[in-house]
Amino acid sequence: MFKPNPQTGREIKNGPLLFLLLGFLLALSACGGDKRSYIADFDIKDLGNNPLYAVHKSYDGKIRIDTVWPKNNFFRVKGEADSLSRIDLYSTGFNRLFSLYIQNGDHIEVDGQIEKLSSAKIKGGGINNDIADFYQEHATMMKTRDSLLQRLALTPPENRKEYTACQNISDSLSREIGRTVATYADRNRRSAATVALVAENMLLPENLPLCDSVMQLLSPKAKQGNPVARREIEQFLKESYDIASDTLFKGFSLKNEKDSTVRIDSLYGKPAVLHFWSASLPKNGANNNWLNDATFHFPDSAIHIISIAFDLDTALWKQNLRNNPYRGIKLIEPRRFNSAIAQEYGIRQLPNNVVIDRQGRIVGRNLKSTEMAALLQEISHTPAEPTDSIPH
Repeated sequence: MFKPNPQTGREIKNGPLLFLLLGFLLALSACGGDKRSYIADFDIKDLGNNPLYAVHKSYDGKIRIDTVWPKNNFFRVKGEADSLSRIDLYSTGFNRLFSLYIQNGDHIEVDGQIEKLSSAKIKGGGINNDIADFYQEHATMMKTRDSLLQRLALTPPENRKEYTACQNISDSLSREIGRTVATYADRNRRSAATVALVAENMLLPENLPLCDSVMQLLSPKAKQGNPVARREIEQFLKESYDIASDTLFKGFSLKNEKDSTVRIDSLYGKPAVLHFWSASLPKNGANNNWLNDATFHFPDSAIHIISIAFDLDTALWKQNLRNNPYRGIKLIEPRRFNSAIAQEYGIRQLPNNVVIDRQGRIVGRNLKSTEMAALLQEISHTPAEPTDSIPH
């Protein structure tokens, strides 16, 4: 009589279980996709026949660029990322069209129109759906901003008047969007989508203090959940504050209200405020009473106050000085945003201000009166040799 080997018998007995387990694993793999990579399928109407560029950005700063050719409005982007990363989609003119956060194991589908990508349908998108909801809620504001940026890109450099006007409106709108993101962040402190919205909308010099305060209120979980956006924000904050602390005062010569040329070579020795404004601004913007409020507690001997008006109309400027008197040296720069001082101090909108410490380093920009008063109080106690070469 044939007697099966006990070991072989066990193998035969367990064989069906192995087949079942193998089948289950294969089915699980088919459902979940490749956990070692990610896939993003795009079905975007009205793309045309031009190629697109998919820029993969990982949390460690590595970048890979793929050229994709849509076929019947469809194209696929694939890659690998150990943690949440981002794909930025660019047109042939290198205008960013769309951003998508993705990680290994994800298979995301995006369906929309080229002119309305901010409201595209996203399947399996995780935090992308929260981001899309935010953009949908503020669609009008975002569309206006994108239109202004496109107009700026198409405005010839020699058309300074149109370019400057468009830039001022764009900067003002960007600040408004920054405040909107800050409100969203206050309500969603644990969300990785909030970190993404900060990275996409607040990394501008005029939003620096606001961006810093928003990042401080977010939970560590939110920051860790979106390392690629967190890295960009932290790099922006570091570079911005390095510039603010390391940039030194640069001298200039301008005329005062008595039509005399005033040359200022140094502000070393005590804190200083450079206030940039224009008498031609609307009433609130042309009224400098807030500057008096910011410097009220400091005697004239303790700080330098220098206002620089970006005005072509000298008579209007002088009239405004009589109607709204304030302290300090009063100068005018008729070249406005085309001037060297505007370029050196990064002045792109009015009103604006720059605070300089006793060593001549720029330590604050575009502050409110209360913020300026607090900063002046802090840096007034910073030691410095009492060298003072500013004219009075």
